Amino acid sequence: MSQPNKNTGPDGPSRSGFAETFAKGARTPKRGLAPGRRVWKTALGLPVLAGVGVGAVALATLGASQVRFGDGQEQAVAAAKQPQPTKTGAPAPAVKPGKSAGPASPTPGAPAPGSKAGPPANSPKEPEKKDTPSPDAKKPSDPPRVAGANAKVTYTGLAGPGCPTPPGGGYQEQGAYNDGGKGWYGLTGGSTREGGCSGQFTSVPMSGDANKDAKGRVMWWFAPGPESRSCQISVYVPEGPSEPDVNGHPTTYHVLTDAFNRDSKYGSFTVDQAGHRGSWQPGGTFEVRQGKIAVKLLDRGIDHGPGRDRAHHGVGPVKVTCHG
Repeated sequence: MSQPNKNTGPDGPSRSGFAETFAKGARTPKRGLAPGRRVWKTALGLPVLAGVGVGAVALATLGASQVRFGDGQEQAVAAAKQPQPTKTGAPAPAVKPGKSAGPASPTPGAPAPGSKAGPPANSPKEPEKKDTPSPDAKKPSDPPRVAGANAKVTYTGLAGPGCPTPPGGGYQEQGAYNDGGKGWYGLTGGSTREGGCSGQFTSVPMSGDANKDAKGRVMWWFAPGPESRSCQISVYVPEGPSEPDVNGHPTTYHVLTDAFNRDSKYGSFTVDQAGHRGSWQPGGTFEVRQGKIAVKLLDRGIDHGPGRDRAHHGVGPVKVTCHG
Protein backbone atom coordinates (compact mmCIF):
# COMPACT_ATOMS: atom_id res chain seq x y z
CA MET A 1 0.00 0.00 0.00
CA SER A 2 1.33 3.52 -0.88
CA GLN A 3 1.97 6.09 1.89
CA PRO A 4 1.66 9.92 1.78
CA ASN A 5 4.85 11.75 0.85
CA LYS A 6 6.54 12.54 4.16
CA ASN A 7 9.61 14.24 2.58
CA THR A 8 7.84 17.47 1.84
CA GLY A 9 9.79 20.48 3.16
CA PRO A 10 8.53 23.14 5.60
CA ASP A 11 7.70 25.48 2.71
CA GLY A 12 5.46 22.94 0.94
CA PRO A 13 1.71 22.69 1.33
CA SER A 14 1.91 19.45 3.45
CA ARG A 15 0.39 21.22 6.49
CA SER A 16 -2.34 22.96 4.59
CA GLY A 17 -5.79 21.81 5.48
CA PHE A 18 -6.77 21.81 1.85
CA ALA A 19 -3.72 19.69 0.83
CA GLU A 20 -4.25 17.23 3.65
CA THR A 21 -7.87 16.79 2.73
CA PHE A 22 -6.95 16.17 -0.87
CA ALA A 23 -4.19 13.73 0.14
CA LYS A 24 -6.56 11.81 2.36
CA GLY A 25 -8.97 11.52 -0.54
CA ALA A 26 -6.16 9.99 -2.61
CA ARG A 27 -5.44 7.24 -0.09
CA THR A 28 -6.23 3.74 -1.18
CA PRO A 29 -9.16 1.97 0.35
CA LYS A 30 -8.62 -0.65 2.97
CA ARG A 31 -9.74 -3.41 0.69
CA GLY A 32 -7.05 -5.21 -1.13
CA LEU A 33 -6.08 -4.20 -4.60
CA ALA A 34 -4.06 -5.80 -7.22
CA PRO A 35 -0.45 -4.67 -7.35
CA GLY A 36 -0.78 -3.06 -10.74
CA ARG A 37 -3.84 -1.06 -9.64
CA ARG A 38 -2.10 0.41 -6.56
CA VAL A 39 0.81 1.59 -8.63
CA TRP A 40 -1.50 3.37 -11.09
CA LYS A 41 -3.33 5.28 -8.33
CA THR A 42 -0.12 6.29 -6.67
CA ALA A 43 1.35 7.52 -9.92
CA LEU A 44 -1.81 9.48 -10.63
CA GLY A 45 -1.96 11.11 -7.17
CA LEU A 46 1.56 12.53 -7.17
CA PRO A 47 1.10 14.89 -10.17
CA VAL A 48 -2.21 16.04 -8.82
CA LEU A 49 -0.67 16.86 -5.45
CA ALA A 50 2.15 18.75 -7.15
CA GLY A 51 -0.31 20.87 -9.18
CA VAL A 52 -2.36 21.65 -6.12
CA GLY A 53 0.77 22.76 -4.28
CA VAL A 54 1.82 25.13 -7.09
CA GLY A 55 -1.69 26.63 -7.21
CA ALA A 56 -1.72 27.13 -3.47
CA VAL A 57 1.61 28.97 -3.58
CA ALA A 58 0.38 31.26 -6.40
CA LEU A 59 -2.86 31.92 -4.57
CA ALA A 60 -0.99 32.78 -1.40
CA THR A 61 1.26 35.21 -3.30
CA LEU A 62 -1.53 37.07 -5.15
CA GLY A 63 -4.02 37.27 -2.30
CA ALA A 64 -1.63 37.76 0.60
CA SER A 65 -3.33 41.03 1.50
CA GLN A 66 -6.65 39.24 1.93
CA VAL A 67 -6.02 35.50 2.80
CA ARG A 68 -3.23 33.73 4.60
CA PHE A 69 -2.66 29.99 4.62
CA GLY A 70 -0.48 28.34 7.19
CA ASP A 71 -2.53 28.31 10.35
CA GLY A 72 -5.70 26.92 8.74
CA GLN A 73 -7.74 30.10 9.23
CA GLU A 74 -8.88 32.63 6.61
CA GLN A 75 -8.70 36.27 7.63
CA ALA A 76 -10.29 39.09 5.65
CA VAL A 77 -8.59 42.43 5.53
CA ALA A 78 -11.32 44.89 6.43
CA ALA A 79 -9.35 47.93 5.41
CA ALA A 80 -9.13 46.70 1.81
CA LYS A 81 -12.91 46.40 1.56
CA GLN A 82 -13.70 49.89 2.88
CA PRO A 83 -14.16 52.64 0.20
CA GLN A 84 -11.39 55.22 0.31
CA PRO A 85 -12.34 58.94 0.24
CA THR A 86 -11.29 60.94 -2.76
CA LYS A 87 -8.48 63.38 -1.98
CA THR A 88 -8.34 66.89 -3.49
CA GLY A 89 -5.39 69.17 -3.85
CA ALA A 90 -1.73 68.37 -4.30
CA PRO A 91 -0.40 65.08 -2.85
CA ALA A 92 1.61 65.19 0.38
CA PRO A 93 5.39 64.95 -0.03
CA ALA A 94 7.03 61.60 0.67
CA VAL A 95 8.55 61.17 4.12
CA LYS A 96 12.24 60.43 4.20
CA PRO A 97 13.41 57.42 6.23
CA GLY A 98 14.29 58.28 9.80
CA LYS A 99 11.95 61.30 9.96
CA SER A 100 8.49 61.22 11.40
CA ALA A 101 5.69 62.08 9.06
CA GLY A 102 4.17 65.36 10.20
CA PRO A 103 1.24 67.25 8.74
CA ALA A 104 1.81 68.08 5.10
CA SER A 105 2.32 71.74 4.28
CA PRO A 106 -0.45 73.05 2.05
CA THR A 107 0.47 73.83 -1.51
CA PRO A 108 0.24 77.58 -2.31
CA GLY A 109 -3.10 78.30 -3.94
CA ALA A 110 -4.60 74.94 -2.87
CA PRO A 111 -7.50 74.85 -0.37
CA ALA A 112 -6.79 73.74 3.20
CA PRO A 113 -7.75 70.15 4.16
CA GLY A 114 -11.42 69.88 4.98
CA SER A 115 -12.30 73.18 3.29
CA LYS A 116 -14.20 73.62 0.07
CA ALA A 117 -12.25 74.31 -3.06
CA GLY A 118 -12.66 77.85 -4.31
CA PRO A 119 -10.73 80.84 -5.63
CA PRO A 120 -8.04 82.18 -3.33
CA ALA A 121 -9.05 85.14 -1.22
CA ASN A 122 -7.76 88.51 -2.32
CA SER A 123 -4.85 89.74 -0.33
CA PRO A 124 -5.64 92.88 1.71
CA LYS A 125 -4.72 96.12 0.05
CA GLU A 126 -2.43 98.56 1.69
CA PRO A 127 -4.19 101.70 2.94
CA GLU A 128 -3.83 104.62 0.62
CA LYS A 129 -1.50 107.29 1.81
CA LYS A 130 -2.94 110.74 2.05
CA ASP A 131 -0.83 113.71 1.22
CA THR A 132 -0.21 115.77 4.28
CA PRO A 133 -0.02 119.48 3.50
CA SER A 134 3.23 121.04 4.52
CA PRO A 135 3.19 123.76 7.15
CA ASP A 136 4.42 126.20 4.56
CA ALA A 137 1.44 125.60 2.28
CA LYS A 138 -0.42 128.80 1.59
CA LYS A 139 -4.05 129.11 2.56
CA PRO A 140 -6.50 129.47 -0.35
CA SER A 141 -7.23 133.04 -1.19
CA ASP A 142 -10.68 134.48 -0.80
CA PRO A 143 -13.02 133.84 -3.76
CA PRO A 144 -13.23 136.69 -6.24
CA ARG A 145 -16.09 139.09 -5.95
CA VAL A 146 -18.88 138.20 -8.35
CA ALA A 147 -21.37 140.79 -9.40
CA GLY A 148 -24.90 139.42 -9.45
CA ALA A 149 -28.08 138.92 -7.48
CA ASN A 150 -26.20 137.45 -4.50
CA ALA A 151 -23.58 140.21 -4.35
CA LYS A 152 -23.83 143.19 -2.04
CA VAL A 153 -26.26 145.86 -3.25
CA THR A 154 -24.42 149.15 -3.57
CA TYR A 155 -27.01 151.34 -5.29
CA THR A 156 -30.69 151.47 -6.28
CA GLY A 157 -32.29 154.16 -8.38
CA LEU A 158 -35.60 154.85 -10.11
CA ALA A 159 -36.47 157.59 -12.59
CA GLY A 160 -39.30 158.35 -15.00
CA PRO A 161 -42.28 160.55 -15.76
CA GLY A 162 -43.92 161.78 -12.55
CA CYS A 163 -41.15 160.23 -10.37
CA PRO A 164 -38.65 161.89 -8.01
CA THR A 165 -35.22 162.52 -9.50
CA PRO A 166 -32.49 160.32 -7.96
CA PRO A 167 -29.17 161.87 -6.84
CA GLY A 168 -26.89 162.17 -9.85
CA GLY A 169 -29.62 160.83 -12.16
CA GLY A 170 -32.52 162.08 -14.22
CA TYR A 171 -35.17 161.64 -16.91
CA GLN A 172 -35.62 163.52 -20.19
CA GLU A 173 -37.74 163.37 -23.38
CA GLN A 174 -36.42 164.55 -26.76
CA GLY A 175 -38.25 165.33 -30.02
CA ALA A 176 -41.72 165.62 -28.50
CA TYR A 177 -44.52 167.25 -30.57
CA ASN A 178 -48.33 167.50 -30.40
CA ASP A 179 -50.51 166.06 -33.18
CA GLY A 180 -53.53 164.61 -31.47
CA GLY A 181 -53.41 160.84 -31.47
CA LYS A 182 -50.53 160.84 -33.93
CA GLY A 183 -48.03 162.79 -31.78
CA TRP A 184 -46.74 162.65 -28.19
CA TYR A 185 -49.24 162.65 -25.36
CA GLY A 186 -49.33 161.93 -21.67
CA LEU A 187 -51.78 159.90 -19.55
CA THR A 188 -52.36 160.47 -15.87
CA GLY A 189 -52.83 156.83 -14.86
CA GLY A 190 -51.81 153.36 -15.85
CA SER A 191 -48.21 153.30 -14.57
CA THR A 192 -46.60 152.32 -11.25
CA ARG A 193 -46.61 154.43 -8.09
CA GLU A 194 -43.52 152.73 -6.73
CA GLY A 195 -40.76 154.95 -5.36
CA GLY A 196 -43.03 157.98 -5.06
CA CYS A 197 -44.09 158.02 -8.73
CA SER A 198 -47.48 159.54 -9.62
CA GLY A 199 -48.61 156.74 -11.93
CA GLN A 200 -48.53 158.85 -15.08
CA PHE A 201 -46.80 157.80 -18.32
CA THR A 202 -46.04 159.11 -21.82
CA SER A 203 -46.94 157.67 -25.23
CA VAL A 204 -44.26 158.16 -27.92
CA PRO A 205 -45.19 157.77 -31.63
CA MET A 206 -43.22 155.25 -33.73
CA SER A 207 -41.03 156.03 -36.74
CA GLY A 208 -42.98 153.71 -39.05
CA ASP A 209 -39.90 151.50 -39.72
CA ALA A 210 -38.76 148.60 -37.56
CA ASN A 211 -35.09 149.29 -38.35
CA LYS A 212 -34.91 153.10 -38.54
CA ASP A 213 -35.34 155.80 -35.91
CA ALA A 214 -36.98 159.20 -36.20
CA LYS A 215 -36.21 162.05 -33.80
CA GLY A 216 -38.01 160.83 -30.74
CA ARG A 217 -35.86 159.82 -27.74
CA VAL A 218 -36.37 159.17 -24.03
CA MET A 219 -33.40 158.93 -21.61
CA TRP A 220 -32.90 157.75 -18.01
CA TRP A 221 -29.53 158.03 -16.27
CA PHE A 222 -28.06 157.10 -12.90
CA ALA A 223 -24.82 157.52 -10.94
CA PRO A 224 -24.11 154.28 -8.99
CA GLY A 225 -20.54 155.39 -8.25
CA PRO A 226 -17.20 153.55 -8.43
CA GLU A 227 -18.17 151.01 -5.75
CA SER A 228 -20.72 149.48 -8.15
CA ARG A 229 -19.51 147.02 -10.76
CA SER A 230 -22.77 146.15 -12.52
CA CYS A 231 -26.47 147.03 -12.53
CA GLN A 232 -29.65 145.09 -13.24
CA ILE A 233 -32.00 147.16 -15.38
CA SER A 234 -35.80 146.86 -15.23
CA VAL A 235 -38.43 148.87 -17.14
CA TYR A 236 -42.07 149.29 -16.23
CA VAL A 237 -44.57 148.70 -19.05
CA PRO A 238 -47.67 150.86 -18.40
CA GLU A 239 -51.21 150.01 -19.41
CA GLY A 240 -53.31 152.70 -21.15
CA PRO A 241 -57.01 153.01 -21.78
CA SER A 242 -56.56 152.04 -25.45
CA GLU A 243 -54.34 149.49 -27.20
CA PRO A 244 -52.30 151.95 -29.33
CA ASP A 245 -51.17 153.77 -26.14
CA VAL A 246 -48.71 150.98 -25.24
CA ASN A 247 -48.05 148.78 -28.26
CA GLY A 248 -44.30 148.33 -28.70
CA HIS A 249 -43.65 145.04 -30.49
CA PRO A 250 -40.86 145.22 -29.59
CA THR A 251 -39.54 148.42 -28.01
CA THR A 252 -35.75 148.89 -28.33
CA TYR A 253 -33.48 150.28 -25.57
CA HIS A 254 -29.76 151.16 -25.64
CA VAL A 255 -27.39 151.05 -22.64
CA LEU A 256 -24.79 153.83 -22.48
CA THR A 257 -22.27 155.46 -20.21
CA ASP A 258 -23.51 158.96 -21.08
CA ALA A 259 -27.18 159.34 -21.97
CA PHE A 260 -26.39 162.28 -24.26
CA ASN A 261 -23.50 160.68 -26.12
CA ARG A 262 -24.64 158.10 -28.64
CA ASP A 263 -21.07 156.88 -29.08
CA SER A 264 -20.93 155.71 -25.46
CA LYS A 265 -23.43 152.90 -26.15
CA TYR A 266 -22.17 149.43 -25.12
CA GLY A 267 -25.36 147.36 -24.79
CA SER A 268 -29.01 147.02 -25.80
CA PHE A 269 -32.18 145.01 -25.12
CA THR A 270 -35.81 144.84 -26.27
CA VAL A 271 -39.16 144.43 -24.49
CA ASP A 272 -42.44 143.17 -25.96
CA GLN A 273 -44.74 145.81 -24.50
CA ALA A 274 -47.84 144.50 -26.27
CA GLY A 275 -47.60 141.23 -24.35
CA HIS A 276 -46.55 142.59 -20.90
CA ARG A 277 -48.66 145.65 -20.14
CA GLY A 278 -48.86 146.64 -16.46
CA SER A 279 -45.66 144.89 -15.26
CA TRP A 280 -41.92 145.28 -14.60
CA GLN A 281 -39.81 143.63 -17.30
CA PRO A 282 -36.09 142.76 -16.98
CA GLY A 283 -33.69 144.35 -19.42
CA GLY A 284 -30.55 142.52 -18.26
CA THR A 285 -27.40 143.10 -16.19
CA PHE A 286 -24.78 145.50 -17.53
CA GLU A 287 -21.37 146.77 -16.48
CA VAL A 288 -21.04 150.13 -14.77
CA ARG A 289 -18.52 152.35 -16.54
CA GLN A 290 -16.99 155.46 -15.01
CA GLY A 291 -19.47 155.14 -12.16
CA LYS A 292 -22.45 155.83 -14.46
CA ILE A 293 -25.10 153.98 -16.44
CA ALA A 294 -27.85 155.26 -18.77
CA VAL A 295 -30.78 153.86 -20.78
CA LYS A 296 -32.23 155.29 -24.01
CA LEU A 297 -35.56 154.38 -25.69
CA LEU A 298 -35.61 154.56 -29.51
CA ASP A 299 -38.76 155.31 -31.52
CA ARG A 300 -38.25 152.70 -34.27
CA GLY A 301 -41.32 150.54 -34.95
CA ILE A 302 -44.31 149.82 -37.24
CA ASP A 303 -47.35 152.06 -36.66
CA HIS A 304 -49.60 150.96 -39.54
CA GLY A 305 -51.38 147.83 -40.67
CA PRO A 306 -53.84 145.49 -38.93
CA GLY A 307 -53.61 146.01 -35.17
CA ARG A 308 -50.78 148.53 -35.55
CA ASP A 309 -52.55 151.71 -36.61
CA ARG A 310 -51.15 154.71 -34.67
CA ALA A 311 -49.15 152.39 -32.40
CA HIS A 312 -47.06 154.13 -29.69
CA HIS A 313 -44.33 153.15 -27.26
CA GLY A 314 -45.39 153.41 -23.62
CA VAL A 315 -42.83 155.21 -21.43
CA GLY A 316 -42.81 154.52 -17.68
CA PRO A 317 -40.13 154.42 -14.97
CA VAL A 318 -36.77 152.62 -15.27
CA LYS A 319 -35.13 151.08 -12.20
CA VAL A 320 -31.53 149.96 -11.62
CA THR A 321 -30.20 147.72 -8.84
CA CYS A 322 -26.40 147.77 -8.70
CA HIS A 323 -23.85 145.49 -6.99
CA GLY A 324 -20.23 145.84 -5.99
